[in-house]
Amino acid sequence: PNPVITGITKFRFFNYNASSVEIKIISSNGLFVDRLHLNSLTHDEYNEISWTSENLKSGIYLAEIKPNIGESHIVHVMVLEN
Repeated sequence: PNPVITGITKFRFFNYNASSVEIKIISSNGLFVDRLHLNSLTHDEYNEISWTSENLKSGIYLAEIKPNIGESHIVHVMVLEN
């Protein structure tokens, strides 16, 4: 999803066997920014969830992608103001 220029991006991730995922967006100084949740994931395929960042300032954010089964992953997201 890098960089986010239009205010909207999609997180795309491969799902093995989880049924739901939660994505927490955290600012670079550790403050909670947003939370996304998606149920009914498709197994053994890529899944996507959209995120709107239009109210955020430019900067680097962290996104923790945490399925209900399996390991969580952290990715960096760069947001650029329009």
